[in-house]
Amino acid sequence: MIPQSLKAGSSGEIDFIQGMMRGTRNPMNAPPRDELIRLFKNKRQEIESVCLNRFSTTTTTKSTLTKDLSRKKITELQLVAVRDLLVETIHHGKVLIGRIIAPPFKVNAIQLLLEDQVGGGQHVVQVSIYNYVLPGKKRLGLELDTAFPVGAIVARMWKLFKMLIIHITNEAWKQVLQSKLPKDIDGDDGWRVRGNKYYTDGDYERALDYYNRGLEIDPHHTILAQNKTAALVALKRYQECIKLSLSLISRSTAGVNEKVCARLAKSYYGVGLYQESLETYQQLLTLLPNSSEARTHITKCKERLVELEQGVYNFTSLKSEYKLTKQIDCSEYIGPVKVIHSEEKGRGLVVTQDVPVGTLMMVSHGIGVFIDKMEGKEQQQIIYNVNFRDKQAFDIVHTNIVSLTNSAIKNNPYLGNLVGKLYAGPNYSVSNQIEVDEFRVTKEILSKTPTVPSIEQIQNIVKYNAFKSEVNNSNIMDYIYYLRSSITLV
Repeated sequence: MIPQSLKAGSSGEIDFIQGMMRGTRNPMNAPPRDELIRLFKNKRQEIESVCLNRFSTTTTTKSTLTKDLSRKKITELQLVAVRDLLVETIHHGKVLIGRIIAPPFKVNAIQLLLEDQVGGGQHVVQVSIYNYVLPGKKRLGLELDTAFPVGAIVARMWKLFKMLIIHITNEAWKQVLQSKLPKDIDGDDGWRVRGNKYYTDGDYERALDYYNRGLEIDPHHTILAQNKTAALVALKRYQECIKLSLSLISRSTAGVNEKVCARLAKSYYGVGLYQESLETYQQLLTLLPNSSEARTHITKCKERLVELEQGVYNFTSLKSEYKLTKQIDCSEYIGPVKVIHSEEKGRGLVVTQDVPVGTLMMVSHGIGVFIDKMEGKEQQQIIYNVNFRDKQAFDIVHTNIVSLTNSAIKNNPYLGNLVGKLYAGPNYSVSNQIEVDEFRVTKEILSKTPTVPSIEQIQNIVKYNAFKSEVNNSNIMDYIYYLRSSITLV
């Protein structure tokens, strides 16, 4: 597996970075599914205009990986999910089942874009095929499309000196695939039961995959959808949980399910809609009068609303909370300020009224918060990721902030609309006309189609907007604020 951010590098550059990341998941994460498909199709078009009309040639491997012989029988191979693929690693005894979702192209190796058939199509990966010999009798583009047509289900397994791609057309492979996947939703080994097992084990991502596959079979399966809300809350994917919970409540004929109600209230709280969370917890209290969760969070919601509307905080309590949990539970606050733009200095923040000294002007949550516990400044300077397109190198701190920011946006896409407003350098356009109200979380913002920044854009946003503060003598906290950073000079 080659991290997506390294695809444009030379062979030597890729080998160097991959060696550092061996045995780990790509810390940069993959771009969103639609973005990855768009980039792949653009690359195909780019190459098509140059060489796909030429006749094909043999593809040989230039990989430095040492490939050990796999002696597993087909029936003994275990499925591996896209998310479990590790950098610079041969996955012994594993097989990746994927569906081709975009026309292939060939540079040195043949490139395929596969949709994971285990995860319900939620995960996509680009794979490189070496040592596959095309007939060489037709134009390259035609031979690629014939050998690897869009929609074909293929299996990728690791063998001596090559990674085999096998089309799932013969009965033996069909039986293997079918034997490893659940037969139904509610059976002893069904999609719901397997999902519940993964949820109990704390593997919420995989649990969500199995719930999604079951819902593909029966979109109106209420219990499966309710279980999905639990997985979404566990993954802090609050925006998606709100939408699904409201849908479940609206179509229920048996009244509001208390578990769905609790998850909806928690999701409202997670995105900062404290009034909606308060009302939902009050509703939960009518369903479960003895619920300590509802009573505790009703108190918390009232505290958050005071912070949100009046800017009154108990900072002593917040500091004590952070010492215990390394987290701070508080509302954001925007005081009497607005963002202006000047031709000489770019964006700036000004007050809208006279304010006395010591007035609290704003409180903003950090995104991509990374606490650096590394000892020795020389380790922080190690190049951990490279953006070859923009010819930039990034250390481990920057890489982690980007990764955490990207994950936060994937979990709650509305954050993409906020982060995307930040300055990302001269190659990215950004509006100078920004109102502070655009950073207030509302139901309307959650319902808008999100604008998801690319990894390259997030890299530049972090480059120009990251803050650094010392937590104690040994830990440094790095992060970005979507509100405070909005006044970065442009």
